Amino acid sequence: MEYISAREAAAQWSVHIRVVQSLCRDGRVPGARKYGNVWMLPAGAQKPPDPRRARRFRPWGRPEYDGCGLLSMAAVPLPKSAPASLDRLGEERHRRQLAAEFAFLRGNLSAGLHMFHDTGRADAMSLCAATLSMAAASRTDDWTTFCETEAFLQELRRAGTEREQRLAELALATASLSLFAADLAPQWILDGELSHAPEDARVLSVYLYAKALQGQRRSDELLAVCKTALAFWARDDSFTLLDVYLWLLSAAACRATGDGRGCLDALEKAAALALPYGFIMPLAEFRYTLESEMEDVLLRRWPPYFDAVCSMSEEIWRSWNVFHTRFARSHLASLLTTQEYRAAYLIAKGASNRDTGRELGLSPQELKKLMAGVYEKLFISDRDALARYIL
Repeated sequence: MEYISAREAAAQWSVHIRVVQSLCRDGRVPGARKYGNVWMLPAGAQKPPDPRRARRFRPWGRPEYDGCGLLSMAAVPLPKSAPASLDRLGEERHRRQLAAEFAFLRGNLSAGLHMFHDTGRADAMSLCAATLSMAAASRTDDWTTFCETEAFLQELRRAGTEREQRLAELALATASLSLFAADLAPQWILDGELSHAPEDARVLSVYLYAKALQGQRRSDELLAVCKTALAFWARDDSFTLLDVYLWLLSAAACRATGDGRGCLDALEKAAALALPYGFIMPLAEFRYTLESEMEDVLLRRWPPYFDAVCSMSEEIWRSWNVFHTRFARSHLASLLTTQEYRAAYLIAKGASNRDTGRELGLSPQELKKLMAGVYEKLFISDRDALARYIL
């Protein structure tokens, strides 16, 4: 029997190679075999059908993506006085998207997970849906859905119009920054050159720049960006989802700089916007960053939500941790520089710090700083974990 590689199968099926590898690993490709780290498939193997998409997924046309905030709610003003009814928020296609986002933010992860497949690639809202599905996939360790969605966005970034390419970059950056992989975000976001973003996505690009600053531990700059954005976009009677996240980022920046009162104030503002709508997800995502301050605010001001936020944070943290390991392994060549990888490989193989530094021409202090960056990027803390990534 003749065999082809996973890369060749990916080209034939028009999917990313990681989708093929995942399908083989799950036993969904008859006759597929693994030799070392390489999957080989029978030459005539067909891509397994996805039951979620069999009747809904339409061939991708060439739509222009019309002004989405990538999460629709990023740009939808919600009244502060009383939770809004979806019936009053735009057209039917927007209401479908918003309903899924509402459910996701209230802790229904499956509502976000399948949104990309349910929308269909010909729909103008598919970028919003893709962002939502990737967020849910990283919180439920659904690697196949993440890879399929990422492959769609990568193709759009490669072959779309200039506007589509920028929006796809923003969607991919949203995923990579939430996984603490700032090096995978476009340089123009990391540099704060936000004029590169489409005009109707500038608000989101500011948030992504703030997330990049958080990942780089530039807390003073992060706080300044959040304060400026919140003051510039302040509304008396409404808010957007990005307001919630900017207040949470402000709280994280205050905590990092030792401003405990500022941390509590910012966190209280975020909770006062999110929790009347039942949006526990943003607070659950920041629970381990804000720790005691989060518990203080919830127990003192919002006790009915304490258990829900805590249980949701534990659920998504367990899945996110496993997912991040998969993500980092698959993006290792992009996450680490050549020098970082060489050092990590030598240390994972058992070389001493002295021998590794001598091999790379680095002083002990330079090697220590280099490996601290490696451990931070991979979200690990010791040599044993490093070996599991590298070897």
